[in-house]
Amino acid sequence: MEEDEEKDGELLVVDMEMASEDELLSLNGGGREHEGQFCLITRWRSENDFENAQKAKMANAPEHRRQLVAAVALILAVAAAVAPLAEARRKTVRLRVYMHDIVGGAGQTSVVVVKGPGPANPSMSPGNNFGDTVIIDDVVTEGPSLASREVGRAQGTYMLASMARPVFIVDITLVLTDGPYNGSTIVVAGRDDTSEEIRELAVVGGSGMLRRASGHVLWRTAKVESKLHAVLELDVHASVPAAAVAPSGSGSGSHDHPLLNQNFVIFGTFWT
Repeated sequence: MEEDEEKDGELLVVDMEMASEDELLSLNGGGREHEGQFCLITRWRSENDFENAQKAKMANAPEHRRQLVAAVALILAVAAAVAPLAEARRKTVRLRVYMHDIVGGAGQTSVVVVKGPGPANPSMSPGNNFGDTVIIDDVVTEGPSLASREVGRAQGTYMLASMARPVFIVDITLVLTDGPYNGSTIVVAGRDDTSEEIRELAVVGGSGMLRRASGHVLWRTAKVESKLHAVLELDVHASVPAAAVAPSGSGSGSHDHPLLNQNFVIFGTFWT
C-alpha cells in the first residue's frame, strides 16, 4: 500500500485498493466502531485531482436536471414580476353605510328561524341560546338615521356560535340599490365578538361592478334606537380588479335585540 499522510491538516493520500481493512481502520482513528466512516478516506492522489473530478461530475450531470433548475428559476422570476403588476391593477373601494337591524315591532327586518336548544348563553340576557339563528333583510341607509336615504339591503343570517361569549357567525350580502355601485353586491362573512368595540370581518366576494371583491369590514354600534332596533355601522375596506369597476354615476316579537347585550358593529361613509 502507498501511504502519504501530510502534516498540519493537509491532504491525506491513500491507495484504498491496496489497503487492508485493518489499515483503513487505523487511518480512520482506530477501532471497529469507526467502520461506518470508511467513506471519509478518499483515493485522490492530489487536491487538484479531486477538484477536477468534481468539475467533471457537474459537467456530466443529466441535461434534464439543468433544464429543471432553469425552469424553476424562470417561474420564480416571472412570479416576482407579475405579483406587483396584479396588485397595481386592483381598484380601491371604500363604503361606509348603516344597517338597521329591527328584531320586532313595526318595521321588523329580522326573524329568529332556528331557536337553539341551548344551553343559555351566560354572557347575554335570558332567552339567548347557543345555536340561535336569525335571518335578516335589513334596511341600509346613507346615514345613521332610518329617515336618511336608503341605499340598499343587508340580507343573510347571523348565528349565536359560542356557549360562553356573545359571539355570532355572520354571513350577509350587502345589496346596493343606489349610488355609483347600484345593482352590485358585496358578500361579508366572519366572526363577530360583540364584547369588542370594533370587530373585523372579511369581504369574501361580490357581483356586478364589485365582482371578485376582497378586503375587510370594520363593525361598530352606531346607535341604539330601542331594545328592538340597533343601528350598525359598516366601514368597508375592499378592492376589486380595475376592469370590474365602472361606476354608473349615480312578524313581530317582543324579545330584546340579541346584539344589544354588547356593542355591535356592522358597516360604515357611503361612496368615498
